[in-house]
Amino acid sequence: MKFLYLALDLFSLLGPLALSFDKRVAFHKRWKALFPAIFVMMLIFIPWDILKTAKGVWGFNPDYILGIYFFNLPLEAMLVLPIWGAVGLVIYYAYSYRASHVGREGTISASPWGE
Repeated sequence: MKFLYLALDLFSLLGPLALSFDKRVAFHKRWKALFPAIFVMMLIFIPWDILKTAKGVWGFNPDYILGIYFFNLPLEAMLVLPIWGAVGLVIYYAYSYRASHVGREGTISASPWGE
């Protein structure tokens, strides 16, 4: 079970990754905007995780992680932020596409990217 946390991280990425290639959503064309957004989020939350782990506010069960650590955080905890950040943005974009008037005849686009 050492790989459970990593498997959950990677499994959570499968659906939104597949959705990003849907021709109606086409989020894969906007991946350049994804990486800076995730990087900024990590600049804030990785130090937060390091601090809270060091203070004992939360921890990680060694039975479910690989044991690879960076700054006293397991690899799986470091991956959860970019993976779940990407998942959240893809789902948000997919919902905004469906809720907008994009592609409806005679209307102005309501895409979050102004297209």
